[in-house]
Amino acid sequence: MDTWSPAFVVLVTATFLLGGFVKGFVGFGPPLVAVTILAPIYGIRTVLALIVFPTIVLNLLQALQGGHGQGIVRRLWPYMITISAGIWFGVGILTRAEVHVLTVLLGVMLFTYAVASLCNVSLPQPGRAEIFTTPAMGAVSGLLAGMTGVYVFPTALYLRALGYDRDALIQAMGIVFLCVSAAIAVSLGGRNLLPGDLALASALVTLPALVGQWAGQRAARTLPDAQFRRVFLTALAIVGVGIVVRSLIA
Repeated sequence: MDTWSPAFVVLVTATFLLGGFVKGFVGFGPPLVAVTILAPIYGIRTVLALIVFPTIVLNLLQALQGGHGQGIVRRLWPYMITISAGIWFGVGILTRAEVHVLTVLLGVMLFTYAVASLCNVSLPQPGRAEIFTTPAMGAVSGLLAGMTGVYVFPTALYLRALGYDRDALIQAMGIVFLCVSAAIAVSLGGRNLLPGDLALASALVTLPALVGQWAGQRAARTLPDAQFRRVFLTALAIVGVGIVVRSLIA
């Protein structure tokens, strides 16, 4: 793979522009979009390296928006600890596992998340069991994120189950995803999976991601959110099926 070939530069730039747009519109996006578009072409390891800087910057901006930060951190610190630990182990599995197997897992996760969101599937509120479910869900989410690069699922479903209103939910996702982004960077760096050329490319694509986020935030004021989500999630489900089928046939 030539990191600076015109095809690579154009495709990666366009991907993070789109990912930023989705994040500005619905509160998440770059890793999900990047994994969906780029992983079948360049592999999950490459995508994990590329998302490091854009996700840290975008999630930091999202985490600082709103006045719920202290309460969110006090409530979710067990989740952030276990998701970080899960990512470390997940990236370790990524370094040893068959790419074919992880690609199938990626496709299944994309399809499952898209269908669950389209069908408005929700997890039950944990209630008194929250002290146990929060670290357990964090560990599972982190393990899957380390292996596939997808961390919006099941994290987003669990945060919704905690009963946050829309503004608090968006800030909670920003805080948790910021922790995840940092954990991925540490896990990759600790295993020499963040080479200099990809680290530089990751830093450079932060700009189109920010531009896309700005455009997405402006579009969210005029476009119907429900319609956009349906189109995006339907496309995600189709891509997930395509990834699985292509991996099984290959």
